[in-house]
Amino acid sequence: REVWRKEELYNGDYLDIAPDLTLRIDDDYEVPHNMGDSVRWPLFGPDPMRERRSGGHEQQGIFIISGKGIKKGGKVKEEGIQSIAPTALFLLGLPVPKDMDGRVMEQAMEEGILESWPVRYSEPSRYEGNNPSAGYEDEKLVEEQLRALGYI
Repeated sequence: REVWRKEELYNGDYLDIAPDLTLRIDDDYEVPHNMGDSVRWPLFGPDPMRERRSGGHEQQGIFIISGKGIKKGGKVKEEGIQSIAPTALFLLGLPVPKDMDGRVMEQAMEEGILESWPVRYSEPSRYEGNNPSAGYEDEKLVEEQLRALGYI
């Protein structure tokens, strides 16, 4: 249905690692997630299993926010998905990295919250790139925990 070059959708320091092209498939079509397995319908074609799908990506979504400091019964003006992470960090009492896309959804907050509990910002986040050793110790720890729980 539509195709965008990365420069039309993304910006920032990591534009070079964004996908070159992003496409939007017509609602009646599907790109199989198991392209490495045997494909049962054309790569871009009508999806005979559409009614039986258990998940997928859609252009529109739903966002519900509730809790301490959030307006009750209010509506949040349309925001991009990139504003969910900074809003969640704020609500958890954590600083928002200065280079994070999106913004804290201030219009969802009760009157006076931002004055008594201002948004804190931290230095830009650090991207490790495709460094195979990045996070190796964390990965080992997670694997040990999964083994101890009997999952591995």
